[in-house]
Amino acid sequence: MIYETNFYNLIGPKYDIFDLIFLLGHKCHPRQRLAVTLSPHAIRLLDICVGTAATSISVAKQNPQTQIIGIDLSEGMLAVAQKKIRNANLNNLTVQIMGARRTTFEDSYFDGVMTSYALHEMESGSREEIFKEVRRVLRTGGMFYLLDFAMQTDRWTQWFLAVWGRGEPSVFREYLKRDWQKTLLKYDLRVQDIQECSFSNLVIAQKI
Repeated sequence: MIYETNFYNLIGPKYDIFDLIFLLGHKCHPRQRLAVTLSPHAIRLLDICVGTAATSISVAKQNPQTQIIGIDLSEGMLAVAQKKIRNANLNNLTVQIMGARRTTFEDSYFDGVMTSYALHEMESGSREEIFKEVRRVLRTGGMFYLLDFAMQTDRWTQWFLAVWGRGEPSVFREYLKRDWQKTLLKYDLRVQDIQECSFSNLVIAQKI
């Protein structure tokens, strides 16, 4: 974990270059899709593994009524996020150092929880702990938004992910094969919709 945090501290200033890959896709930009899909009832929103806040900033701009808290363990990533938030003059988004597997928030505190492009790098045990925490902090009827790489039927996406996966951890291939309806239902999260974006899926689930 210390190694991973140091790695993200190092790449934090350059991390947003990552978004250039979505220009290669033939579908919608995934972060923008989440921003316009967010439920208007999500007044309190948690972004776990917020990174440089690329997704949260898009959501905050599109949804000024939503108060967003982003958490991450990388000080380097959060430093970049805080600078971007100041430059965007956003008053509905804050970030803080906190692990996603055990947060300090009260039970059922949030109307919505989201995560983007983090889970595909984790071992299944870490993901399970995060899903348990999502279930705990999300109110009944609240929404969970999972945005990440996903295998799709078009050959361009399949080719891209095959190439991209060479630089990802060994869990990446297994992650792409996940049945999210079955996986999330174990944590009382029922999938309502799955929307295809460039090289990614936006999985929308509701806590039951």
